[in-house]
Amino acid sequence: MAPTGKARVRMGQAMKQQGVDSTAKTVAQFLSESKRFNGYTMEYHLSNEEAQNVPYTVIIDESSMLTEEMFGALLQALRKKAQRIIFVGDPNQLPPIGAGRPFVDLVRSLNKEIMDFPRVGKGFGQLTVTMRQQSDDGQPRGDTELSK
Repeated sequence: MAPTGKARVRMGQAMKQQGVDSTAKTVAQFLSESKRFNGYTMEYHLSNEEAQNVPYTVIIDESSMLTEEMFGALLQALRKKAQRIIFVGDPNQLPPIGAGRPFVDLVRSLNKEIMDFPRVGKGFGQLTVTMRQQSDDGQPRGDTELSK
């Protein structure tokens, strides 16, 4: 999953190149299925509706863009069925348009127990080497940091 349609498309293309038979969705698409997102009001909320078609492992890209409402609705929807949730993002980029910065809070909480290289701990891994991704036109897209 990803918060934006563009990131969802890139994720889907990467999965296809790796031979992964899965569907990439936006967070809103996934949460709409369990009545946790209202497309008319553009609001995320909690629901008692059981989430369907939840894979064993869920990857959420561009996690720094998640608002508190999106983050809460996602965790509630995934809590019973997903065995592993991997949040990927850079806490120094792309803040959410909305309340809170739950990904930043999560990274800070997990990161505070890790003192030295390598930046890896229980449930957390951080890239320590600057990596540049290239866009379709060959231009750098920015640094990438991994947190899970």
